[in-house]
Amino acid sequence: MGAPTALPVVAERWPSDLLPSTCDFGPSRNDISQASPVSRTESVIRRGRRFWTCNLTWTAAETDMASLRLWLEALEGSVGSVILWDFTSPWPQNPVARDYDQSLPQIAELGDITWTNGNDNFDWLAGDASVDWIGSDLGLSGGFLPQGTKSVPLIGLPANQPALLKAGEYIQLNRRLYILAQDLSTDVNGDGAAMLMTPTLEPLLNGMPVLFKEAGCEMRLADQDWKHTRDAGNPFHTVTATFIETSKNFGVGGVQFAA
Repeated sequence: MGAPTALPVVAERWPSDLLPSTCDFGPSRNDISQASPVSRTESVIRRGRRFWTCNLTWTAAETDMASLRLWLEALEGSVGSVILWDFTSPWPQNPVARDYDQSLPQIAELGDITWTNGNDNFDWLAGDASVDWIGSDLGLSGGFLPQGTKSVPLIGLPANQPALLKAGEYIQLNRRLYILAQDLSTDVNGDGAAMLMTPTLEPLLNGMPVLFKEAGCEMRLADQDWKHTRDAGNPFHTVTATFIETSKNFGVGGVQFAA
């Protein structure tokens, strides 16, 4: 079973042997609604950018509870963080993007996760160990991209792919998650530009992790309440937790850039 290496957990990915049974993953705004006492019309006040949020439920056997409890307790507090991804949609459509590996920065993970329907319940199944990180260089003069751009040029990708990634799919740049606004296509040299729906949240450097499969972002617990139930006679525990994207910025190797 996967287990955190230190407390609090930082620079870790959620272990593939502790997959949730349900997942609600997506961007949420920190908005408030305000109703006029006179006209009774309601307006929405936008407060800052959207944050990725994730509501997870685990249906865990007794043998998994210690490891699950350890991970969630390790994330207690405002500084504990972990990389989470959309467990319901972990793969891009193009198999070339799913299977592509490079010799640049990589992290071995318990690999291929599939979404299957068995016994009328949807489950995520972890396959054999594989390398999920894709190393890629930023194709920029000086190898630096400032914060706030929606176009990220990449090199060293599979060549001659008209749609390596489809518009609307995820791409992880360093420790942040973005949605593609256009298909990411590559030329004969394997160069392509990732056009993002939202601007980059931090400066990017050559050699940063670029992830297509199980692309995620750094998240922390949104609250510290332990939500755990088990019905009488049921061998499985039900544990729920809510996560929200961290607001801090990370550079390559965990070096923090100015916000």
